[in-house]
Amino acid sequence: MILGAFLVSLLLVSLGCGPSGSAGDKDGPIPELVSIEVQPADARLVIDGDVPALAAFSAIGTFVDGHKEDISERVRFTITDTRLGSFAGFVFTSSTALGGRTEVQASDAQVFGHAQLTLVLQKRYRDPAATGLVANPGGLFDGASPGPSNRRPSLVYPNDQVLVPPNLSELEFHLRPGQDNSIFELSFTSAFLDILVYTQCTNPLAGGCIFRPTRELWSWIAESSLGESVSVKVRGTDASGALFGESSSIAIRFARDDLRGGIYYWATPSGGSDADSAVLRWDFGSATQSEPQLVVTTALTNNQCVGCHALARDGTRMVVASSGSYDAYVLLFDLISQLPLVPYNSTPPSAFSSFNPDGSQFVGTFADESQAGFQSYDLNLFEGSTGAYVESIAVGGSEQSPITHPDWSPSGDQIVFTRIGEAVNTANGTTVYGRQSHIEFIQREGPGWSAPVSLTNSTPGSSTYYPGYSPDNSIIVFNRSSCANGLNGEDCDMYDDPGAAMYVMRPAQDAVPVALARANAGGVEDTLAVVENSFPRWAPFVFQEQSEFGSRLMWLTFSSNRRLGLYEPESGFTLLWMCAIDPDRVAQGEDPSFAAFALPFQDLSTDNHTAQWTERVVGKID
Repeated sequence: MILGAFLVSLLLVSLGCGPSGSAGDKDGPIPELVSIEVQPADARLVIDGDVPALAAFSAIGTFVDGHKEDISERVRFTITDTRLGSFAGFVFTSSTALGGRTEVQASDAQVFGHAQLTLVLQKRYRDPAATGLVANPGGLFDGASPGPSNRRPSLVYPNDQVLVPPNLSELEFHLRPGQDNSIFELSFTSAFLDILVYTQCTNPLAGGCIFRPTRELWSWIAESSLGESVSVKVRGTDASGALFGESSSIAIRFARDDLRGGIYYWATPSGGSDADSAVLRWDFGSATQSEPQLVVTTALTNNQCVGCHALARDGTRMVVASSGSYDAYVLLFDLISQLPLVPYNSTPPSAFSSFNPDGSQFVGTFADESQAGFQSYDLNLFEGSTGAYVESIAVGGSEQSPITHPDWSPSGDQIVFTRIGEAVNTANGTTVYGRQSHIEFIQREGPGWSAPVSLTNSTPGSSTYYPGYSPDNSIIVFNRSSCANGLNGEDCDMYDDPGAAMYVMRPAQDAVPVALARANAGGVEDTLAVVENSFPRWAPFVFQEQSEFGSRLMWLTFSSNRRLGLYEPESGFTLLWMCAIDPDRVAQGEDPSFAAFALPFQDLSTDNHTAQWTERVVGKID
């Protein structure tokens, strides 16, 4: 062990040659004790495979008269992170499932002494899917020599510097194998990890290999790395073990907290029609869910497509716009009973909607004059459980410049929305396509609302749209797209814009937008000059990034047409992606985003959009 002879002697003490002095009462104070020194003050132990690490600690007491005495058998030893192991007397026994850092404490209930303990989890792991491995694959790499540059493998997914929640157990690792390599060693190393994984190309794709960690392996890595960074790299060789190649390393950060909440998104299968679309959900709080669950299909909407939707924060109800944003027939759905709250298409249309904090109302927009019986280019309020029209908030919308994409703040006192500068089609779908759009918000003032305040500018050749409040109301996220040569073309009409990028800003006049450059960037395998990143939405909680008090983290989901490592999306398809946001960087004008990762549970053969969040998932769906 790294502590050497000192720990050996302490362990001998634990086996019979105990510290001098009476045993005393571990549950009561020691008379005239002034302070406790715990030895060793900074210990580092290695957990070797399934063998727990052992260490004996001692407590040296200083008394009123100045003398020092070993009081190890008279005090109680504990650790702050009980996941890492436990004490029997003054001997510590580690867990074999995770590494980490903790504080050792010795106390007589009145006086406390402290020390640091670091545990390194060392594992040598054979991928159970790699059935053709030799008996000792690690020995191949021990005897191999570095090969030529074409021997080097490369990690192409996830992206370097990605930050993930620890309960994202299905994250894949994609690699290019390098010339002549058939056996691979993936290393996961940090101050608390020394894990080597041996595998083969068990999941080949597009000339590369996909490695899928087991839940056991993922748990070792993630639970040992809360709030920390892990270095990942891969080496490759063949059955002879003569030469090997080694990749560059990437860093994966782990958030301190598990991700909570549920997302509901809509999807259309490859080769399917609007009648095949559906809203599905995933519960991040579930330990048993294995695939997305169907929530709403077109069987509830007379075979009209289901798409844009919004949910109450408590997850009890959802409003769905069907038949596209043109007709925007409304399905108001109860997620507890799994039944419509009112008959389908019996309430006024709403193409884009957002619930207030308690779900008693939702704000919507609709501006298609072809549908008789309801005309409003402003913000419209509806009753949350019946869909009945309540009133409109006049914000100056018109046929040529309608209002769309409302989002009601979690605090309930603001609504942010998109104002279209130039409607593309005033006969149909005026809230779907629009140019020179910009973002405004209104503030609650007594029983009414303030005049609109502009957050972005209406500029030829540019559109800003799809705004959304962060869970603490401090920032909004939105899309920006631009047209080539400053023209008002299809590349900036808010729909499938190829250069759509995400920005954040404070919801205040004259606040400066900040690009989410790291989240907007594609991956190693992307060949597009820019990738489309559309319709961002926030997870409903503020989490902790690191161990330090006050370290904050938020999560953002969005749709993107980028490549998921070795997978190539079908033409025109998008998948759901997620990135971490450090909100405290926004005030400094710094990019607050981390590299993005794909949500691993989605069906890659479907076109996936609009991951809307709830605080919890309610109602059972088979």
